Amino acid sequence: MQFLRIENEEALYRATLDIRNQIVYTSAITYEEAIEHAKHFPADRQIERYAGLEDGQVVARLVVEEDRATEGKPIHLAATAAPDRPDRLKEALLFGMERGNALGATRFLADLRSDLEDWRTVYHSLGFEEAQRNPNSQLDLATFDPEPWLARARSLEGFEVTSVAEAVAREGEAFYERYWKLHMAIGPDIPSPEPFVETPYAEFTSWFKDPYLDQTTLFIGLLNGELVACSEFGRNRVDPTRATTYLTGVRREHRRKGIAATLKGVALTKAKELGVRYVTTDNEENNPMFDLNIQLGFREIFAWIFVQRPA
Repeated sequence: MQFLRIENEEALYRATLDIRNQIVYTSAITYEEAIEHAKHFPADRQIERYAGLEDGQVVARLVVEEDRATEGKPIHLAATAAPDRPDRLKEALLFGMERGNALGATRFLADLRSDLEDWRTVYHSLGFEEAQRNPNSQLDLATFDPEPWLARARSLEGFEVTSVAEAVAREGEAFYERYWKLHMAIGPDIPSPEPFVETPYAEFTSWFKDPYLDQTTLFIGLLNGELVACSEFGRNRVDPTRATTYLTGVRREHRRKGIAATLKGVALTKAKELGVRYVTTDNEENNPMFDLNIQLGFREIFAWIFVQRPA
């Protein structure tokens, strides 16, 4: 297989996205979204994108990306190929590790779907070890009854649900600092194979410059005026009947009050109103948030397996 680095070649970029979206169909993205996301990638981190070609046809996708870390230089490898061609996946990973070593990698990180057993075998054959399992769960909103969750929101004394868009309209862009502080307070409690690293404020706010980010679907919970929780989702522009949840979390001192369930219920109600049929999310299998999602009606469709190995 020949690997060509993608700079501004639209045809190559689109072809590799098609391969990605076959695997990551629950959070597929359009070419326009991918280009916009690339504009906001941090300038202090390295990233290389490649198309794998056979006989002039794009048959694999590879992204070699430096992760932010507390120590060393982890390189994340996002390799995809046709599900029935694990040989192509292996070739892409080998090339990715070669490029990662050239960038000074100290360890490699990757993730794969649990239902692709041949892929799992490939990663194991290359020395990757499984570090974390995140069930990827789906809710069919046709069966979701929003009324109990709306009633809970009304019954919580001093509790207000609004969106980031509405908060910015009221407070101006200064609100983003409050929102960043909320994310950074919740972040250390999200299970991850890697230690939590705080996202710089400028990097966090660049997210809101993305025209494809709908800030009306980023919900926040205020308790007596204090920003205590969030529950976010984004619609799938490749398949508008789908949506993916981002972060749902509550500040430690306000947990076990039903805030997360209430806020997520309100967010799901909004998704249903927008015509979304399926909502997906993933959580580490021992995370209480996974249990909450099961209570809301989510059911596992596969799991994301996070793997790693030394460089």
